[in-house]
Amino acid sequence: MDRNVILESNKQARIRDEGTEFADNRARRKGEFVLMCLMVLLMVYNLLKGIQSDDLMAVFWAYTSVICLHKYKIYRQKTDLVATVAAMVAAFANLLLYFLHTW
Repeated sequence: MDRNVILESNKQARIRDEGTEFADNRARRKGEFVLMCLMVLLMVYNLLKGIQSDDLMAVFWAYTSVICLHKYKIYRQKTDLVATVAAMVAAFANLLLYFLHTW
């Protein structure tokens, strides 16, 4: 086969580049780190001011449940499923508490 034909067929195959995946994963990890730092900072501020943090906790637990759910879909470990259900329950409970406090 001709070299140019092979290169052209690879370009059209839309194969995911490992370098792009690595960069995406690294950016996602850094974004998650900043998000968690901001959440902790806001929770500490709310604690010092005597403000309820139910809304922040609902967001945190919802985010955690989505991560655990996707881990469960990939690895099929029961601990991930249990963590998913527990995080979902915690998210709904905190959301309900937030609505009850602000209603």
